[in-house]
This record gives sequence, structure tokens and C-alpha cells, in this order.
Amino acid sequence: MAPLRRVTCTLVNQSDASLIATGSTLNYKVATGDLVGSMPVPVEAGAAGMFTLAQTSGATVGPAGWACYERANEVVFQIGFGEPSRGAEAFTIGFNYLSKAGQASGVVKFANAAGPIDPAKVAEELDLRVEYHLGWKAAANPGVPPEPKGQATQSVGGQPGGTSSATIPPYIARWNQNNISPARKKVLAAIEDTYPMLWLPVGGDPVAVAAKNGGGTYKKQGAWNPKNGTTCTSSCPNVGGKVSPKTSNSWTFAANAVGRNAWIKWGSGPMMPSVGDVYLLYCDEYVRPLPPKPKDPPITQPKAEKDKPAPKRIPDPLWDAWYADSTKKSPHLRHVGIFVEVPTNDSEAFITADGGQSFGGTQAAHLVKRKFLRRKPGPSNATYQADWDKQATAKNPYAPLPDIDCLYLSGEAETEPGNRLLGWIDIDVLAQQKLVNPFVEAIDEALYQALGVRIDSMR
Repeated sequence: MAPLRRVTCTLVNQSDASLIATGSTLNYKVATGDLVGSMPVPVEAGAAGMFTLAQTSGATVGPAGWACYERANEVVFQIGFGEPSRGAEAFTIGFNYLSKAGQASGVVKFANAAGPIDPAKVAEELDLRVEYHLGWKAAANPGVPPEPKGQATQSVGGQPGGTSSATIPPYIARWNQNNISPARKKVLAAIEDTYPMLWLPVGGDPVAVAAKNGGGTYKKQGAWNPKNGTTCTSSCPNVGGKVSPKTSNSWTFAANAVGRNAWIKWGSGPMMPSVGDVYLLYCDEYVRPLPPKPKDPPITQPKAEKDKPAPKRIPDPLWDAWYADSTKKSPHLRHVGIFVEVPTNDSEAFITADGGQSFGGTQAAHLVKRKFLRRKPGPSNATYQADWDKQATAKNPYAPLPDIDCLYLSGEAETEPGNRLLGWIDIDVLAQQKLVNPFVEAIDEALYQALGVRIDSMR
């Protein structure tokens, strides 16, 4: 049996205020492995707090997870302690600003029992020591937001006080970023193998993909039947089936129910998703008035009887159409897709692989460039804010976490201003679960590189 990994993390609070929980209890998750003891909270100003993670006996992956610490209603430090075999890049510090009062800083340093080590040696260590140095500098002009706003970076240093360092994103933002995991590469190769798709009868002249969508030629899927709904919920599982067949049915509007720590709700963990993650958009908009209800009463449906199979529902075209139309005019799940590029600051854009896109009266699946806006959650029309607030309770699984700004994405078929990033399936966490191990093992490097060319052409 391979030796088990152990990681001891120390949070060094270099600010002048305590690091506390973001709520009544500390918001953290140990995705894999075991927490030895408890998480330190609070971490007083000028002091340090320590915790240890150990690889579970019999597990094939090391410990990994995250924790969120707040400083004085000004910033949340998002601490990532990734699977050690991925190297230094797995240990991250993200900043979620709650005010414009200053600038956060973070440096990660590595050691073993003998002393400081080079970040390049992290993956080799079985008994790793990691220090997170967390700082805060008050702004000269508190009315000016930190620059770049919302960006999270990590500085990796060799030894304390040393000059060797590098700044890298605390998530996988680019398709060819160093240390991108095999699982993420498999997702990207599967997208290239599946996309772009067009719902037109097979045969006839080839149809070119616009340069703004990465170029190429569509793969025709047969005629689209609007009664079957949007193709975003079929194109994502097609990709999932090539990567993780056991979970592909969750690469849909059911993504938030995937479980086993793989679903990351916005604001609950890493500040941004990574390349290859499956995401959900939730529309917060209201469109009024609602369509008038049909004059005829609904068809009476057969009732279930004990110890008998559930009866089939009788189609009710008039009421079914009314319900479908009304649902789209109130807050609802809007879209599922896959990230293939993630912004590193608020001036960049997402690039996504999406079905359900409009194309000449039918639907298509291709790459989409999506701008985003960071703002308080709710409908864009303030007239309906009170209605939205009433349904955004803790019991509503689609409601955002309280007191945070959210990201609203727009582009192509999803142009409405109210499409909120609900969250995403973390593909690396999903790949580590026994339920889905192993992912489909082969990575087609040619497909992976080909998608990268498409992505690069869209910047």
C-alpha cells in the first residue's frame, strides 16, 4: 500500500483584526481525507491557527478542501488546501471583498520536517507543512475598490523571507494552465469530440460555425422538436457520457443534487469555478403580466393506489402550455453548460460550451463568450425585489447565500440581465469519488489541443 499523505496548515494572521467565521459557524469543507482535531477559529490579530488533514486509509487520493475566514466585514479569505499530489498550485488564497476599505494580500509557503522546501517539490512530500500568510492594507481612499476587483491570486514562496515567488490563479482559468488535472483535460477533449452540434436533418450541405463561436463545422443531430425542450440539457450529458458515465445524468438541471461534496454553491467555497466544471444559471427575472389561464378546468389526473404501479399522467396541452409559459416568466432554472475559460479579473469574460443556443429557427451547441456583472442578487427590475426577497429563503435551494454579491452571466440565448451563476460541479472533486472512479481513462491529446485552438481564437 502506498504511504498516506498528511498536510499541516498554519494560518498566519498578519492583519490587525481577528479572522472569524462568516456566519454562526466556520464555513469549511473537507472534500477528501480526514480532519485531525478541529479548525481554528477565531485566529486573533498577529497570531496563528493550525489544523491537520490526513489521507483516509485505503483512499487513492490525498486530503483536500477549503475554508472561509472573514476579516472585520471587509474581506473573506478563501483558503484552498488541495490534493497535495497536484503540487503547489493546489494550495490557494482567494479574496471575496465585502467593502472597499482596503487591499488583501496572501502568500503561501511550504516546508517539511527539515525546513522550507521549493514549491516545485510539494508533490513529492508525504508530510507537508503549509503556511498561509494573510494580510490587509487599509485603502488611502476607501471609496475606491481594490484593483483588480474580485481577483484572487496566490503567491508561492520558497522559504520565509525568500525572493523566489510566482503569482498564479487559485483556480484553473485557462485550458493549458500548468497542473490542469487529467479529469479537466478529459472534459475538454470530450467537448471537442461532441461539439459543435446543430439540430438539423442529417445530410445536405455542411454548415459552418461562426468565428465568434470558435469556428469549424457543425455535426448535424437530426431535426429539433421544441416539445423536447432546450438542448442544453442533452448536450452536457453527451459530454458527461464520454467522461463519467455514472454521473452524466447529473450534468443537467440536476447538477446541484450531484452530492458527495462535488457541488459548489456560489459563495460557499472557491471564489471561482475552473475549466471543465459544469455550471448552472438561475434566472432571477419577473415578466408580467402572466398569460391568462385556460377557461377549461385542468384534466383530472388518475390517483395513485396502494401496492399498484404509479399511473401515467394524462397529457393536458392547454394547461401544460400555460404552466410552461408562466414558469419562464418567474424565477427559474435557466441553463446548464460547461466552463472552458474562466476570467482572472472582472474585465475578462467566461468562455463556455453550451447547448440550447438559437440558430436559424433551430438549436445549436457551440462555444459562447459570456460577459458578467458582479452585483447584489435579485431581479434587474427593482419593482419585483420584494417578491424576489420573499422566495429567497434558506429553504429555497436556488436562493443565494445571504449578504454576498453574485455573478450574472449574459451571452447569446441567455441575454437576459438576471441569469445568476448558481454554482458548479467541481470536476476534480467529482473525479475523486469512489462512485465514479475511474473517469474514462484515455485522454485524446489531439482533441484536447484542438479545443484549445478554438478557445484561443475567441479572446
